[in-house]
Amino acid sequence: DDPAGEADALRRFAEARRSPAVSGVWTDLSALDTPLLAGLIRNERAQIVALILSRLTGEAAARLLRNLPPALSIDAMQRLLHIGEVHPAAMAGLEQYLQGRARALSREGGQAGAERIARIFDRLDPRAGTLFLAALETAEVDLIVVIGGASVGDHDRVKPAARELGARMRVEGIAMRPGKPLWAAILPDGRRILGLPGNPVSALVCGELFLKPLLAAMQGGVALPETETMPLAEALPANGPREHWMRAARVVGPDGRGAVRALPDQDSAMLTVLSGADGLIRRAANAPQVGAGEDVEILPLG
Repeated sequence: DDPAGEADALRRFAEARRSPAVSGVWTDLSALDTPLLAGLIRNERAQIVALILSRLTGEAAARLLRNLPPALSIDAMQRLLHIGEVHPAAMAGLEQYLQGRARALSREGGQAGAERIARIFDRLDPRAGTLFLAALETAEVDLIVVIGGASVGDHDRVKPAARELGARMRVEGIAMRPGKPLWAAILPDGRRILGLPGNPVSALVCGELFLKPLLAAMQGGVALPETETMPLAEALPANGPREHWMRAARVVGPDGRGAVRALPDQDSAMLTVLSGADGLIRRAANAPQVGAGEDVEILPLG
């Protein structure tokens, strides 16, 4: 009921929790127009927001908190109480990204909203590794699940960021489709990372085959994928060198019994195909052709 008093309390709270020195990019951010700054970070995780708040001036942090969604502000303030030391590489990367964004936002302040938003989206890709590095450093979890960001060359952003924090790679790609980019690592403090592919179908298939069993094992249980056998409604050609989990649908076979049919488009980006699937046919690497009516292994979905 007292906006002025609330703002002063927020200012004093943020001032008490921030780092001793505010300089460089943090000075620039503290001077940035508050709605622009809020727009820059409102979609970030609460832990990242808390880290940013801890580096701003108290006045800027108080203004920012009042411009963020209430739930995010509360979560960030709670995390602000428990922030410890941050890995220098993580902080340097975050500062570099924010410095570029602060300058860009200052230049774009007078532009129309739609154009400014378009420019922000144009710059999202390069920041992935930077923000992931900061998130890894501060995430209070046992398992970190990442979707996408693992590829080759300039598009392989996440694994290099994890390595900067000393992550030991245990898996870097698998001979399976969909799901070849899957990776797994362990951080020095024992936290585990599971990197799922970015294509939605690949992410779902790898979630069924690897994420579910991993979560169960971490809780002391066993949840290996349970498959069953069903006759094929239509023949399938020989498989290639990678194990293939094909999206499939249960149908009525030529003899009137239940059967399974592989869906025609197996592109790992096709959500429409996935929406029509209720199972995955497992085809071993280099499996020979299989005819209609022959049994195949299937993993039910849903």
